[in-house]
Amino acid sequence: MASDKKLIEKFQKEPLPKDIALDDLIHYLELYGFEIIKNRGKGSHIIAKHKNLERPYTIPSKNGKTVSFVYLKELNKVIKNLEE
Repeated sequence: MASDKKLIEKFQKEPLPKDIALDDLIHYLELYGFEIIKNRGKGSHIIAKHKNLERPYTIPSKNGKTVSFVYLKELNKVIKNLEE
């Protein structure tokens, strides 16, 4: 796993990576105070909750290992708003 600074740079630069390792995305979100809840039932998605947000974000993964950049793009907007 990359260092925290490198991980943040990787996920905030353009162009975004096409596929993101699920473990790296979880670590990235935890750096910004998100609580990650893994699905205990069927399916391969996680739920990211933050105390300053009204609703949690459901993030589906591909085969339980990677996530599409589309979800990172949306979460980056949320993170930017949290920092303001």
